[in-house]
Amino acid sequence: MFDLGGRLGRIRVYPKGEIMGRTTGQSVFAGLIALVVGMAGIFYGARVEAAVTSQDLERARNFRRQAMAAQNVGDLNQALLLYSRAAVFNPEDAVLYNDLGLVYQALKKYPQAKAAFQKAIELDQRYSAPYYNVGLLYKEQGQFDLAVFNFRRRVDMGDPLDPWTLKAQEALEEIYARLPALNRERIIEGAAEMEFYIARDKLFARDLAARQSVTDFNVAFMHGRDAFRNANYGWAVKHFEDALRINPESYEAKHALERARQQFSREAMGSALNETLANNRDNILDQYVVEAQSMFPESGQ
Repeated sequence: MFDLGGRLGRIRVYPKGEIMGRTTGQSVFAGLIALVVGMAGIFYGARVEAAVTSQDLERARNFRRQAMAAQNVGDLNQALLLYSRAAVFNPEDAVLYNDLGLVYQALKKYPQAKAAFQKAIELDQRYSAPYYNVGLLYKEQGQFDLAVFNFRRRVDMGDPLDPWTLKAQEALEEIYARLPALNRERIIEGAAEMEFYIARDKLFARDLAARQSVTDFNVAFMHGRDAFRNANYGWAVKHFEDALRINPESYEAKHALERARQQFSREAMGSALNETLANNRDNILDQYVVEAQSMFPESGQ
C-alpha cells in the first residue's frame, strides 16, 4: 500500500505490476509515450517558466481525474500518460509527482519512481506523502538508512492519529528490529537529543531564575527606598536586607542599608531619650528646686 496524500476514493495501485484491464497494442504504445513524457515532466518540469493559467489548472485537474480512473481499473500505462499530461499543465503540483511516483513504482520503474517522489518533496517539503512512499521504496531495496530518514520525516510531520503516520512508525520499528545497529544508533541519537533538551531546559531555568532574582531585588529595593523616604526606617532596614540577601554584591543596597540603620538608630535613641525625660520629669524638677534652695537658702524668706 502507498500513501496517496489524502486522495479521495479507493485507488488500486497493483504494486507487483499486475496490469488489469486493456492489454492492447494501444495501451502498450500509450505506456511508452507516458514514460518519455513522464520523465520529461520530472526532470524538466522545474524549468518551465510560463505562468500557469486557470485554464491550465483546469486541464491538469481533468487529466488527473482521468488518470485516477485508469489507475483504479489497473490500466497503469494509461494512468501514467494522463498523470504526465497533467504535470505538463501544472508542473508545480507536488501531488501529481507523487501520483507519478506511485505508478512508476507499480510498474517497477524504480529510478523514475525515486525521481518523481524526490521532485514532489522538492516542490513542497511540507507534503508528507512522498516521504512515506520513497521510504517504502528504499526499504524494499534494502537501503535502510535512507528508508529510516524518510520514514522519520513522515512520522515527525504527520498527525499521530493519521493511519499513514502509524504505518511509517511501524515500518521504522520493523527496520530497527531487523537491524540492531540502526536501533542502537537510534537509541544513541535519542539519548543525545534527550541530553540536549535537558541542558536546554536547565539554561532556560537558570535564565528564568536570574530574571526572577532581578525582579525580586528591584521590588525589595524599591520598597526599602519608599519606606526610607517616608521615614519608616525600621521597614527600610528590613527591605534593604531582603534586597542584599538576593544580591549580596549590590553596592547600592549596602549603602542604602547603612543609611537606613543610622537613621533607625538615631530615631531609636531620640525616642529613648524622650521617654526617659518624660518619665523622670518630676524628679528632675524637684532636684533642680533642692539645688536652688541649697544655693540660696534665704531667698525664700
